[in-house]
Amino acid sequence: MNHAVMTGTDPVVHDGETIRRRSPGTSMMGFRVNAYPQEGFVHYVPTTLRAGVEIITEIAKPHRTVLVEIVLDRIVHEGVFRLTDNLEPEDFRDDTPGSPLEGD
Repeated sequence: MNHAVMTGTDPVVHDGETIRRRSPGTSMMGFRVNAYPQEGFVHYVPTTLRAGVEIITEIAKPHRTVLVEIVLDRIVHEGVFRLTDNLEPEDFRDDTPGSPLEGD
C-alpha cells in the first residue's frame, strides 16, 4: 500500500519534467480472499475487507509497512474422519460430505 497513492499527493516535478502526476487518493479500499478449496469435506468461507478514508489515513503512513492478518473460517463436514476396524484403504472421492460440524 503506497501512502501517496492512497491519501493523494501533488505532482512530482524535476527539472520541469513531471515524474509523477498528481494523485487524488482514494476514499475506499478493500480486498476479497477466495481461499481454496471451496467445496468438499473441508473448505473455507470467502472473506471481504472494506475500509473507508478514516481507516486508510490511520493505517497508511509514509515509509511504513502495513501487515494485515487474515483469519479464514474453515468449514468441516461430517465424514471428514471416520473410525473403523477395517484396515484396508477405502476410496472416499465419491462420498458426499455430511452436514457442517459445529465448533470453534
